[in-house]
Amino acid sequence: GQTYSYVLTLVDEKGRESSPSGLTSVTLTALQNLVQVQLTGGGSYGTAQVVSWNIYRLNPGGKTFNFVATVPIGTLIYTDTASDATGTSCS
Repeated sequence: GQTYSYVLTLVDEKGRESSPSGLTSVTLTALQNLVQVQLTGGGSYGTAQVVSWNIYRLNPGGKTFNFVATVPIGTLIYTDTASDATGTSCS
C-alpha cells in the first residue's frame, strides 16, 4: 500500500501558524482511496484564539510536505480525498 504522512499546525485569529505537530502516517490498502485524519487539540496559541488547522501532506515517495487544507478548529475528522497532484509545496 501507499503511505501518506501528515503534519498539522494551529492557526490563530491573527493568521499566525504554530510549529508543526508530530508526524502521523497512514498506509492505504489496495482498496482504499482516501485518508481520515483525526484532529485533536486546539484552544489558544499565545494570547490569541485558535480558529483553524492547516493540514500538510507528504505523498508516497515525496520529499516535501504540501499544504492540502485549512479546516475549522471544531472539526474532529478531516477526510483527505485530494489527488496527489493537489497542494502547494512548502518546506
